[in-house]
Amino acid sequence: MTAYLATLRWLVTSALDVVERWPTTTWFLTACWPLTFVLLVATGMRLW
Repeated sequence: MTAYLATLRWLVTSALDVVERWPTTTWFLTACWPLTFVLLVATGMRLW
């Protein structure tokens, strides 16, 4: 569980870092977030 939280924190931090460095990637991230969310939900449903 701790490893999961650490990974999640790292992902959020790196994502924010990318957004700060390249504002143009904000559109890319915005477009990808729903897709990532759907993939996570689908994977969770399959594992459930």
